[in-house]
Amino acid sequence: MKGDVWAGNIDQAIALIEEKENFLFCGDIDPDSVGSMMSLALFLRLMDKQASIVLENGLNENLDYLISILEYNSIRILKTEDEIKNMKKSVDAIVICDTANTKLVPFYSVLSDSFLNQN
Repeated sequence: MKGDVWAGNIDQAIALIEEKENFLFCGDIDPDSVGSMMSLALFLRLMDKQASIVLENGLNENLDYLISILEYNSIRILKTEDEIKNMKKSVDAIVICDTANTKLVPFYSVLSDSFLNQN
């Protein structure tokens, strides 16, 4: 992707961030995806936006400090289907990080039913 297409995508992302207040991040639970979700969520908190991250199994023990950073910054961690479903009325935008393969996204069917397939 380059040129006008790239610029158009950037403009859409900026507009989404400006217009929406409550974001839900999800993605494959690998270092790149977790880093992307955390950095975007922290950035949005600096803008007084709300952010939640889907982390079904948490993180490895050596990364527990990252959970503490999220909690300190009031970024909600969702670990169950029910927690995701309970966010249905408050989420304005879902951001799937670092994967195009929905099979790698924890609880994708719940996310799809709760948010993406709404009329």
